[in-house]
Amino acid sequence: MDIVNYLKKHKNTLLVIAFFIFIGIFCFLFFYNRPELLKDPYALKTLIEGYGHFSILVFLCLQILQIVFFVIPGEIFQIVAGYIFGPFLGFALCLIGSIIGGTINFYIARIAGRHYIEKLVTEKNNWLFDKINKFNGKPNFEKRASRDIFILYLIPGMPKDVLGYVAGVTEIRYIHYIIASNLGKMPALFLSTFFGGNFFTVFSLFKGV
Repeated sequence: MDIVNYLKKHKNTLLVIAFFIFIGIFCFLFFYNRPELLKDPYALKTLIEGYGHFSILVFLCLQILQIVFFVIPGEIFQIVAGYIFGPFLGFALCLIGSIIGGTINFYIARIAGRHYIEKLVTEKNNWLFDKINKFNGKPNFEKRASRDIFILYLIPGMPKDVLGYVAGVTEIRYIHYIIASNLGKMPALFLSTFFGGNFFTVFSLFKGV
């Protein structure tokens, strides 16, 4: 009976844990024998283009997967998007993937709660909770929190995909988070996809062709 009560009480948390186990196993099986996909844009490009008419859908799924399972580096996917689809369509696809992935992260955090999310994002990133939530209960909280989220996403090197989980356990509303985060992401997304759109030229220069 105690086990049944425990399962009922922690149902949502257990579902989130099961989700991450599934995603982790999938990523391991997908990338284990193909580690070059995370390092070589050309290898990732070849894989995605191999799906023909479904290449856009495959790319979106991989982009969302990368955001949810944030240990996977995201820049290579943005470069490849510009490489395959051109800078403008590539940018649009990255933005769509960012919105969907960020939404998933936000609501996973809402379901799981801060106790579990703190463990997920590791101790070194725990300062982000207080950064976003520091104005909670004060006038213009949403405006101030949105501003901080925008700035954090704008800063190069910031763990951007972690921020979705962090925001989900603060008091900020979803609509404010998703707008501020993606506005902050846009410059970096465009630069990466623009670079990817001109990848052959850059690659040739490095190779001395």
